[in-house]
Amino acid sequence: MDCYLCGHKTRVVNSRPQSRLNQVWRRRLCSNCKYIFTSVEKIDLERSLSVRSKTGSIDPFVREKLLISINASLGHRKNHLNEAIAITDTVIGKLQKKYNNALIDTAYIIESVKEVLVNFDKTAVIYYDAYYSN
Repeated sequence: MDCYLCGHKTRVVNSRPQSRLNQVWRRRLCSNCKYIFTSVEKIDLERSLSVRSKTGSIDPFVREKLLISINASLGHRKNHLNEAIAITDTVIGKLQKKYNNALIDTAYIIESVKEVLVNFDKTAVIYYDAYYSN
């Protein structure tokens, strides 16, 4: 990877896998300007995971759609956006361990969100369930 300040090559000086989020955190050092910065490597879900809807159509996975749906169910909480981001990351980590052939059903995503939300806020599960269940 190149340094974003001077454009020269960098080297990894520290690396830690983040198993819950299925990503790798790396500390990098520029060989030229000695600038130290952090990078995070993660799977590009929009290009590697597809979602099959209830009607059978297949669309790319969009993290923001999941985040918006979770945030809407947490609207009654004070820090709902920060909590929604954390819960979205947890759900995505759970989905990445379970999908086969890079295709996942919408119903499984809904169930996974409800499983995570029930441990966090039972009221949020009711809001989410009211909108996304049959």
